[in-house]
Amino acid sequence: MDEVEVIFLAQGRRKKDFIESCHPSGIRFMDFIPPWEMPAFLQGIDYLVYFTDANPLPDFPNIVLEALTTGVKILTDNPAFLKNVCAKILDPGANILDVSPFLIAPDPSGLRKLLEEKLARNPVKIFIKYREYINANVELYHECMAK
Repeated sequence: MDEVEVIFLAQGRRKKDFIESCHPSGIRFMDFIPPWEMPAFLQGIDYLVYFTDANPLPDFPNIVLEALTTGVKILTDNPAFLKNVCAKILDPGANILDVSPFLIAPDPSGLRKLLEEKLARNPVKIFIKYREYINANVELYHECMAK
């Protein structure tokens, strides 16, 4: 298996608390990525971890849809929710995988072990062209505004 790199992309007040509380090793922490750099970032990764059950309000961030459109697999604790939302836009198929946060917490470096032991590394496949993705978002925006 190729080398696994875990990147934690986050910002906000709680990020510092998280880093100090868990003392993660082998994880690269990144802050905000500008929207124009996000497609290149996503095309360079194989998996995106997105947990929903701990969120006080259900949400659906753009990064999940952007990751799926570039061929990235989503590791989540609530695959049914994500598949339901994504099905309105594209067929997520087998690209949304069920992962318990308890396999990772309290040591986030457990994600590295999970990826190395349980998941086969798949090449990134681009399902749609980025311009088509942007156009689909614009169309959805206009549909939502018309309602």
